[in-house]
Amino acid sequence: RYIAGERIEAPRAPRRRRTMLAAAAVCAIVASGVWWRVHQRQGGKPSVAVLQLRNLSGKQSSAWVSTAATEILAAELGAGGAVRVVPEESTVRAARDLNLEPADSYSRDTLRKLRAYLNADRIVTGSFLSVSDQPADPLRFQFRMQDTRSGAIETPVTESASVSELSAMATRASGRFRQALGVASASGK
Repeated sequence: RYIAGERIEAPRAPRRRRTMLAAAAVCAIVASGVWWRVHQRQGGKPSVAVLQLRNLSGKQSSAWVSTAATEILAAELGAGGAVRVVPEESTVRAARDLNLEPADSYSRDTLRKLRAYLNADRIVTGSFLSVSDQPADPLRFQFRMQDTRSGAIETPVTESASVSELSAMATRASGRFRQALGVASASGK
């Protein structure tokens, strides 16, 4: 600008400062919206998806153990409402749609897909081994809780139980997972 033939520079600092403040405000609003959306969906609770267990024996007569152990473990984890457990129907659909076979752990890429599909912070995977068809004989279980962001295996749990002890075994395993999540046991102890 020119006033009375003299060139006068307009002050730029206030305009630049306003632009920077506006950009910071927009970033803060977007960040708080994302934070609110994530916590609103999860209710601030840790979310866990319990996936089908791998049958190491390969015996068709033992295949039902995977479903039974998975359902009991999910129920024990969700008892008391402190952990949001992804419904079994959703985990089965995710495994089918993502073409996943039961495994002891998954890659970070697969975990990223599971996180997006199930909105789960962690997954529980594992396997079991049945060496006999006798109900009184022990089954060997190996569970792993895996973080869906980092891929880290946080809590490996190994248990042995006969068919009649599945519920007690799931209670012990879920107690270890709840402890790792920083959540009180379902019984409040």
